[in-house]
Amino acid sequence: MIETTQRAKAGCALFYFRDSGGKHETTPGQYVLLGQRRARDVGVQLNCTPEQIERMIHDGVATDGDLYLDYCVTGNTLSRRGLDAMFERIRNDLSVSHVIFPRRDRFARPDDPLEGVRLEDSIRQLGVTVVTETDILRPIRKGQRRDIGEVVKSVIDYHTSGEYVRELSSKMIRSQIARARQGFACGGRAPYGYSRYLLRNDGTVVQRLQDGQKMEMAGHHVRWLPDKEQEALVIKRIYDELENGDPAGVVAARLTADGIPSPDSGRRRKDNGTVHLTSGVWQQTTVLSIARNSINCGKFRYGRRSMGRLNRMTPEGPRELEDSDLRPDNQPKVILNAPDCVVEGQGQFQAIIKPERWERIMRMLDARSGKQGGRPRSRPNPVSPMGCRVHCMACTWTMYAMRYNKGFRHNCGLYQQSHGQRCEHNSVDGPLAVRFVLHEVQDRLLAPHVLDGLRARLKVMAKRELEQPKETSNLRALEAKRDLAEKNLQTATRNMTLAESDDERQAMTEVFRQLKAEKEDLQLQLAFRNSREAMVDVEAEVDAALRQIEHLNELADDLENRDALRRLFEIVNAHLFLEFEEGSWGKRPVRRLAGGVLTFGARAFPIQPYQGPTSWKVVARKPSPGAAGIGEGGSKTSPSSMTNGRKAASLRKIGRGGRI
Repeated sequence: MIETTQRAKAGCALFYFRDSGGKHETTPGQYVLLGQRRARDVGVQLNCTPEQIERMIHDGVATDGDLYLDYCVTGNTLSRRGLDAMFERIRNDLSVSHVIFPRRDRFARPDDPLEGVRLEDSIRQLGVTVVTETDILRPIRKGQRRDIGEVVKSVIDYHTSGEYVRELSSKMIRSQIARARQGFACGGRAPYGYSRYLLRNDGTVVQRLQDGQKMEMAGHHVRWLPDKEQEALVIKRIYDELENGDPAGVVAARLTADGIPSPDSGRRRKDNGTVHLTSGVWQQTTVLSIARNSINCGKFRYGRRSMGRLNRMTPEGPRELEDSDLRPDNQPKVILNAPDCVVEGQGQFQAIIKPERWERIMRMLDARSGKQGGRPRSRPNPVSPMGCRVHCMACTWTMYAMRYNKGFRHNCGLYQQSHGQRCEHNSVDGPLAVRFVLHEVQDRLLAPHVLDGLRARLKVMAKRELEQPKETSNLRALEAKRDLAEKNLQTATRNMTLAESDDERQAMTEVFRQLKAEKEDLQLQLAFRNSREAMVDVEAEVDAALRQIEHLNELADDLENRDALRRLFEIVNAHLFLEFEEGSWGKRPVRRLAGGVLTFGARAFPIQPYQGPTSWKVVARKPSPGAAGIGEGGSKTSPSSMTNGRKAASLRKIGRGGRI
């Protein structure tokens, strides 16, 4: 760190501005003019203009000369692009003598006022003067005592800036609850089959609003009203088919096959930072989301989920966050509210489906999802590549994968689902089981007679592939896509020249960039296909493939390859059946792995895996004497497991990677 005594006393000034909502397009320029006036008042040079900050907002830039900007960044985020860059400049540039920000709430809105004071003091401790609209705060020298009035004012200012957000949050929650009870919308896009309408308080329709159109008028609110006849017919069809017992996935496939556009068809969305057009294909989740929306039966429900870092919604009003609202890292999380915490209002329109029928269909859907309802679907990287392939021989149940420490383990599914009342606490280390299975696969593949046969087989397949005529259909499809992208690019270029406003040019520029990137990607694919060598060294390719067998064990701990391992285990049809026995760890009784059976291919299983109901509501019931068990050993209970007092949440936190 540089010595603050070397810093210029009246050098150059830096201007910093932060806006959390990104809704004050004209305000930043006015604040820059204020900063220029304050720079003249203290006798320093500030090189920035209102036009400069407007360009930064438009281009998404955080730094430009002496101007530092964090736009659409919340005030309680204390590490930001613009702010961090400004601190770096202060540390390395001795000519910086002043930092100007218009008000303390434009600098930070911390959850703890002292965090704002410390952040401000960290600038002053570097020998820099902080200038606001009303204050001039001189550098803090080492060992210098702070002025008590200055400290108190700083704390009050940052407390007020943070309390403003908290009060605004409470007001918004109360306002949304009041609107929901009257059947008015509380924000967001209208659901499928509905449009947004601006209404007076007495219910008189003023006008229909387009998607994204905002209009604020005193005594007026927005309501969702059904006005799309074709989409209403689709909604009725969904309820008819679900009521007939058809799965939601089957309903989605039929809608796609019939050429009915999905709700987001033609829209652009961003996934993992990439903007793309939606496929227009119906999904199971889309069908269920439409079916479960109570607005279709004329009831507007608000507050099914709770989110927010300051306040959460209850029917009586806002509440403060509790421990259950926080993740282990103390960050707020989205939670599902209990049914009695949901606010309900009447839609004030003719419902698409009768409430009694809607309730009946919801009960049917809830009964169908008894096994999987409320559990997240498996992610691209499942918890275990051996999901549903590890079995407990004591009860014949699948051993489900659970995250454990930095890895995972497989626990007896019956023990989990019965809250510890059935079977035993049988578990095995997940990576160890995967390494064992991979080692066995590797030994079988490296056997001389198997390796020679595999080499010959791969050579035959490679030569057969080379002898086949070159596939031209995919090539023609790529060329057609490239021609279409080039045509769309020309159209976008022509439209940009005809744009009359900056907003139109900005929207067209984004589309132009996406089309250009799409065209370049297609050209690269075509160039790769056209430049591919006709002759391939078959021997070298086969040898390279076989060398990968020697590294199979290294894949067990590689999270990026778990999906590939899962496919490998599916191909060889590997199933691991495990036996456990009583053991001890000091004075504590434990269950230890005693042995097991590993099967591949079509080999018969040593036991018949359990295929019955897995809902905890079913398996937690104590079976009657002589009744069919939940598994071969499922009806056996131990005194310790019957009285272990574990909570359901601690035994049943599983993902759908190991499907039940």
